[in-house]
Amino acid sequence: MLSIFDNMARAGKINPPQYVANVFETLFPEAVNVEWYVNTQGFEAVFHHNQREMIAMLSANGELLETRHNLPAAEAPAVVKPALTPESELMNVIRVEKNAEVTFEIIYRNQKLDRFVMLIGEQGNILSDSAL
Repeated sequence: MLSIFDNMARAGKINPPQYVANVFETLFPEAVNVEWYVNTQGFEAVFHHNQREMIAMLSANGELLETRHNLPAAEAPAVVKPALTPESELMNVIRVEKNAEVTFEIIYRNQKLDRFVMLIGEQGNILSDSAL
């Protein structure tokens, strides 16, 4: 599972092929501060859109494969909060859109400050939950 934090460790920003950049600009005309990377699926654009950090993954032929929206914890969707115990602290929420499905990748910590990542379906079902 990819995490928005994976990008922190990446080096090697690139310029994508023009046809990939054109698709991206059509989908996200208001994107700013765009940084491009190569990944195993094709290309990844890290950018800001409507004052939110986002990631768009596009195939080598320019098809949009996935988007990730970084949301403030205070704006977590209603399905996220019931998945956590009262002692847990929500640290980060990422809305993932892939194959016409929406999931939420959350990072939270317990009272011992151990961090965990949980994947929650759009209906609130917990798909995975593991320590970081």
